[in-house]
Amino acid sequence: MTDLSMDARMKMHDIRHHMQRYSGSREVKQLLRSRLSEEFLVAIEALDGGSDPAEVRTRLAASRAVFAEFADHDDSMDEAFERIIAIVFSSRDPEEVRPLSLSELVRGEVAYFHRDLRRLPAERLVFSANFDPWIAADPVHVRRLVDNLIMNAAEALDGQQGEVLAEVDVHAVLEERPGVLGPIPRGNYATLTVQDEGCGLDPARAERVFRAGFTTKADHNGLGLTYVRQAVEDAGGFIEVLQAEPRGTMIRIYLPLVQPPAE
Repeated sequence: MTDLSMDARMKMHDIRHHMQRYSGSREVKQLLRSRLSEEFLVAIEALDGGSDPAEVRTRLAASRAVFAEFADHDDSMDEAFERIIAIVFSSRDPEEVRPLSLSELVRGEVAYFHRDLRRLPAERLVFSANFDPWIAADPVHVRRLVDNLIMNAAEALDGQQGEVLAEVDVHAVLEERPGVLGPIPRGNYATLTVQDEGCGLDPARAERVFRAGFTTKADHNGLGLTYVRQAVEDAGGFIEVLQAEPRGTMIRIYLPLVQPPAE
């Protein structure tokens, strides 16, 4: 994917993560996954080249039948396909930004993983929310951000038993504090904290793990946390990496609060 734009490469990273959750090791499914990946890649390249989105969407309509053969037939298959299509057509256009309940959105992503925990290499995935903060963001990008954080936390377990925690809260930063994207200013923020029970992360490496291409695993391309960084920057937010107790890592996302829409 060296000739693709960074945005296109990150889209394919997320799409392949979705696909890998369903393909397993059966040869037929591997072949179908390869075919679908190529079709999604062609669509992304066409959109990058300025093709009419309606025409690209029409060409992708036939992929739904192939996806039905590729994936296990259960209630989440249509949702999984629509999520991939949303990634293909996602953009960084400010017109897509709207008020969102962070608690509702993260709860939905956790429920999506819970439908088949084989998709997640973790013993348990736990969600909690102390408040229901609202943010202004593109829902597709926030879902991708949450998915990447959860998958990164699960992979940090490195095959060992352990759980992943996803917590939504409101934090008051009383004094400016250091963050991955620069200092976190004083103020009130909606926060998402994803915690793993892995071996932990050296704070000195915290900034490096969000750089494009940085990975400690041979079969990864290091784009998951790069996307998280981009999405947080686009939303005007900040990132903090903390050591968890008794072990593991916490990645906390700070996002500007907005007023929920009137009833």
